[in-house]
Amino acid sequence: ETAKEAHRVCRPDALMAFKWNDHHIKLTKVIELISPYWEPLFGHGISHQQRATGTAWVMLRKRAL
Repeated sequence: ETAKEAHRVCRPDALMAFKWNDHHIKLTKVIELISPYWEPLFGHGISHQQRATGTAWVMLRKRAL
């Protein structure tokens, strides 16, 4: 799993900018899957204006395990 490997190789204070295209799998589902390793800090989901592209971004912080 990519989120687990990124967690393993990153420093304890790591941040990751995460961009997601929401056409097939919803951003909320992806955040749920990576949440054991990464904590969402801020970003934007899919607003009315972004529905055409389906793209969103979130800033993530590495969780301590």
